Amino acid sequence: MSAGERRLLRYRSMWLVVLLAQAPLEGALPTVPSMQDAPPSQAREGELDEQQCFEICDRNADGWISYAEARDALAIDRGEFRVYDRDRDGRVDRDEFGLRYRETLERQGAFPPPKPAVKDSTVAPKRSPTQLRVAYDKNGDGALDAFEAQACLADYGIEDIAQVPLFHQLDADRNLRLYGAEIDALAAALALILAPGLQPSLPPLERSVAGLFGKVVERERPTGAPPEPPQIAGPVPMFLRLDVDRDGAITVADATRLQQHQPLALRASSVLAALDRNGDGRVDAVEFELALGS
Repeated sequence: MSAGERRLLRYRSMWLVVLLAQAPLEGALPTVPSMQDAPPSQAREGELDEQQCFEICDRNADGWISYAEARDALAIDRGEFRVYDRDRDGRVDRDEFGLRYRETLERQGAFPPPKPAVKDSTVAPKRSPTQLRVAYDKNGDGALDAFEAQACLADYGIEDIAQVPLFHQLDADRNLRLYGAEIDALAAALALILAPGLQPSLPPLERSVAGLFGKVVERERPTGAPPEPPQIAGPVPMFLRLDVDRDGAITVADATRLQQHQPLALRASSVLAALDRNGDGRVDAVEFELALGS
């Protein structure tokens, strides 16, 4: 791809980011060899085959393996995880796992069996702000840094993808530490997560940032006022802000709704067509990530 073509693709990608007032991301993503041309892997009798190993590692059955899943199932660190993650997108898909599985078979003769998930019905206890600080302030500085806070959120069942956005929402002074009233807010948020167990009559609460803050709410406007796009309280990932109708993809209809009050000079259909790699008329989450990384 020429430098001019790369600049054009980046400009089109940034059209999406303009809607969110976000900064551009960097790093082109290399392609991953397809498994369609790879020979089938052969596991010895009594051993788990390639598909079985992948399914054990993919504990939430979403079609890819996160670092947390790989760490728990394969006992690997981030360095080894990067060996699996060929395209450096922060997750290991079926193709990437298959490549590493076959390499291990060829080199070692067997793939170490992944550790199945252990179902744990225990829930972290309700804690006061002081108890939270004492429990998770490992370096004793009186605050919770990003790593300490994420360990806390994981213990309370907050999914990986929601931990960083929730931390930044709680970090009111943007110093990458939770201190004082910010830990009070953390305790209040965790109390809401525990509320269903304390009040069985209430419906289960959402356990993710998208579920808690990603609701699409239509704006109230006086009669005759021009239409405006719906509100999304946030924080939620950029993709969810653009996928207004929550159908799993960004479409021209989504872009049209977001531009109701202040339309941009660019045609939404042209930009989306440039980012739609499989030509289905929709930009899914994977295509969106690839577009921002170009």
